[in-house]
Amino acid sequence: MNSEPFFLEVNDDFPVNKLAHQLFTEQARQYPDRIALVEGDKELTYGELDRITDSVAAGLILRGIKADEAAAVYIDRSINYIIALLAVVKSGGCYVPIDPDIPVERLSFIINDTNSRHILSESQYAGKLSGFMDRVILLDKLDLSALAPLSSPPVISPSSLAYIMFTSGSTGTPKGVEIEHASLLNLVQWYHKTFIEKGHYRASQSAGPGFDSAVCEIWAHLTNGATIYIIPEMLRLQPQKLVDWLTENKINECFLSSPVAELLLSADWKNNTSLKYLQCGGEKINKKPGSAFPAVFSNRYGPTECTVDSTWSMFKAGDDDGKPPHIGIPVSNFRIYILDEELNPVPRGVKGEICIGGAGLARGYRHLPELTSKAFVPDPFLPGRRIYRSGDLGSINADGNIEYYGRKDFELNRLRRNFFVM
Repeated sequence: MNSEPFFLEVNDDFPVNKLAHQLFTEQARQYPDRIALVEGDKELTYGELDRITDSVAAGLILRGIKADEAAAVYIDRSINYIIALLAVVKSGGCYVPIDPDIPVERLSFIINDTNSRHILSESQYAGKLSGFMDRVILLDKLDLSALAPLSSPPVISPSSLAYIMFTSGSTGTPKGVEIEHASLLNLVQWYHKTFIEKGHYRASQSAGPGFDSAVCEIWAHLTNGATIYIIPEMLRLQPQKLVDWLTENKINECFLSSPVAELLLSADWKNNTSLKYLQCGGEKINKKPGSAFPAVFSNRYGPTECTVDSTWSMFKAGDDDGKPPHIGIPVSNFRIYILDEELNPVPRGVKGEICIGGAGLARGYRHLPELTSKAFVPDPFLPGRRIYRSGDLGSINADGNIEYYGRKDFELNRLRRNFFVM
C-alpha cells in the first residue's frame, strides 16, 4: 500500500443519550422565555415553540403517523417552516422539505415517491396542492387549542430517519437522501464544539428548504439555545443591505451560499458589527477574507448524502493570498479518503476522488437500492464500514488540508475536450 497519507480523520466521543429534538426540548425547559425565532416583527420564545410543536406533533400522531414515516413540509423559510419540521420529528416521523418554488411536477414526484400521507403547509400554497388536499394540514388555519398536548412522546432511536432531502436532479431524476437521527446528532454536536459560543447567541437563517445547509442552520442553533433570525427574502441577494441588516440585528453567525458569501467578503462592514463567523457552502469559492473583514470566515464542504458538512476550514482577516480557500479537515467522526477510480490511495498532492466515511453517511437513496449500492460502497480499508463516493476531485495538500477542485465528470469532460482539440 502507498505509504503517503491518503486519508484524514477526526474522532470525537460525543454522547448519544439525547437526540437533536430532545436537546431542543431541554433548551426550552431551561430557557422558556428566551427568544428562539425572529421573522420580521414576529417572535416565538423557546417555551412557545416547544408547546406549539408538541401540539402539532400530537395532531400528527392522532392522524396515524408512524415511526420513520415521511411527512412533507411544503413551506418557504419562515417560523411556520421550523414549527413544521420540529413537529414532524417529535411525532416520530421524518420530514421531507420541499421548496415552494419547484415545478408542480417535481412536487408531485416527491410526495408520491415518499408516500407522504401528511403534508404540512400554508393557505398560500393550497393551489399547488390541489391534488393532495385530503393529506394537507394548513398551519396558518390550525386551531392549536383544539389539539391535545403531547403527553407521551414516541420512542425514537438513533437509527430512525430524521429527514429525507431530495437532490437537485441536475444529473438525472431527483433522489431522496435518507438521513438518520444519529447522523443529525453528530452534525449538531460537532457544530456546538466548533462554532457556537455559550450565552445569548444570534444566528441568521438564509438557506431555502431544498438546500441542506438549512438543516444545520436550524438544528445546530435550536439545540444550543441560540436565537435564529430569518433573513428577509429581499435582502438575500443585496450584499450591502444584507451587511447592514446583520449589523443592525447584532447577528453573531451567518451562513450564505458561496456566491453571496464571496461578495460579503469585500463588502463595506461597519465597525460595530457583532459578526463572529461568516460561513459558506454549496459551491467552490474563490476568495479568502481581506484585511478589512471583521470576522472569521469558514468554508464548509459536504454532499447531501453525508448530512450537510463533511469538512470545514477557517480563515481570518488578511488571509487572502490570491488562492482559493481549501476545504480543510474532516468534521468530527468523519474519515476522508482521496482515492483513484479503483479505490486505491493516491499520494499526497495528487488529485483523486473524495470518498467519505463516518458518522454522517446517509442510510441511502429512497427506493433506489441499485444506485445506493453504487454510491455507498464497502470501505476498502475498514471492513464492515461504508464510504460514499462523492464524484468530487480533491487532494491532501502539504499542510494536511483538503483542496477541492470540482466535479470529477466535469474534469473528465475538460480533458476530453483538450484531447480532441490537440
